[in-house]
Amino acid sequence: MNKKGFVFIFVSVLLICGIQTFSEAANKIYWTDAKTGKIQQANLDGTNIEDIEDLVLGLAWPTYITLDVAGKKIYWVDPPRGKIQRADLDGNNVEDVATGLEWPTGIAIDVVSRKIYWADSPPNANPLRGKIQRADLDGNNVNVEDVDVATRSAVITGIALDVVSRKIYWADSLLVPNSRTGKIQRADLDGNNVEEIATGLAFPTDIVLDVVGKKIYWVDSLLVPNSRTGKIQRADLDGNNVNVEEIATGLEQPTGIAIDVVGKKVYWVDSPPNANPLRGKIQRADLDGNNVNVEDIATIPSFLQDIVLGPSSQVRPPVEKQPDLALEGPSASKTTLSPGESFTLSVSVVNRGTADAPSTTLRYYRSINKVLSVYQ
Repeated sequence: MNKKGFVFIFVSVLLICGIQTFSEAANKIYWTDAKTGKIQQANLDGTNIEDIEDLVLGLAWPTYITLDVAGKKIYWVDPPRGKIQRADLDGNNVEDVATGLEWPTGIAIDVVSRKIYWADSPPNANPLRGKIQRADLDGNNVNVEDVDVATRSAVITGIALDVVSRKIYWADSLLVPNSRTGKIQRADLDGNNVEEIATGLAFPTDIVLDVVGKKIYWVDSLLVPNSRTGKIQRADLDGNNVNVEEIATGLEQPTGIAIDVVGKKVYWVDSPPNANPLRGKIQRADLDGNNVNVEDIATIPSFLQDIVLGPSSQVRPPVEKQPDLALEGPSASKTTLSPGESFTLSVSVVNRGTADAPSTTLRYYRSINKVLSVYQ
């Protein structure tokens, strides 16, 4: 008996000559304040932070934070409540994305598959059982999947995704002061092919990727009060060069980290939890480590945890005239195929912008159902 195959075709246009950012998040810096249970933002003018604004209030202990610029959403974890939550970029419409977790930590977004990844790693578990999980980005499918990276006998903290190479990176350690059990590792997005990128670290708490520069950056500290052992370090993204470079040293207890690939700066939070009074700082230095001077961007009398920068620091700024490519169609001559049959796909690409689009790629994706998966 002949069976007909159902074929769904997805078409996308990759615009190489320019990227347009969203004005809501451009030139902004966002951070979590665990002590006050807030998510805040401010304008970043390159030398100082002005006009601090409360976006979300009433959280228990918000830590890691990330942005979905395309979806115009901000995501964060609230470990004591075991939740992943999100809101609009202006702080409105707070929603639960995942609940019932033990102690969620680092989060990252796969913009291709529209998935959110996080680590669930209770620090007081005996034995330690850190794991990496994921769910749909919009929260419609509440099923939480364990990524097939074996549960680690360690505390997993920061995670990051390279969606182009389909890799997930994470930091973990045994959470023992003065030890050197910390590691940066990576694997395929399905959890296979685990590799070590850097070892012999103290307690790396957050990581960020510079995919273009092929570098991974992280924060590290011995967790010893007043020791000023905190560091910003980096290594090659693929782990081939095992030499770890130091970008900044002598910090108190750095936590969250972000990079400005346009301004060639690395930003971090340095917020010792035992300071009296509290003195959370947002600081920065040159991305390549050539200028070792650390700049204070802001000092806030609280316990800051993580930061993320708006998209203008991640892509080239928009120009006055830009191309704007749009698809018309597509249409297929047939929607079902018997063995040996073929069909014709028609699609037009129209430039509705104000500048030439000299280099574009039209991609066709085949799927076995109405959901496009990067693995198909």
